[in-house]
Amino acid sequence: MSEFRTTFPIKDISTKIGYNSHILSMGSCFSENIGDKLNAYKFNIQVNPFGILYNPESIANSMDILLNKKLFNTSDLFEHKGIWHSFFHHSRYSNTVANSCLESINTSITKAG
Repeated sequence: MSEFRTTFPIKDISTKIGYNSHILSMGSCFSENIGDKLNAYKFNIQVNPFGILYNPESIANSMDILLNKKLFNTSDLFEHKGIWHSFFHHSRYSNTVANSCLESINTSITKAG
């Protein structure tokens, strides 16, 4: 009978994720769903501190920002139709008040760092 999937052996690794691990989950809605499950089971996890990201360049830019501990200021935002946004963040961080937008962005970055 033909297999409709590819199988391969998975080697056991010595490093395991545990409750003492510090976990960062970044990426698409898949990473958000898995991260939410780990969070529900009380793992120490930060989930998508920039919001949902879909491409490797955005994830790499976000990692660079976290590693360099960059905090955002008003010059990093842009306003469109009365709403403040960041090119680096999902629209869930957007706000009609620039300082509120910055506060949620920088709080998320600080927690992840």
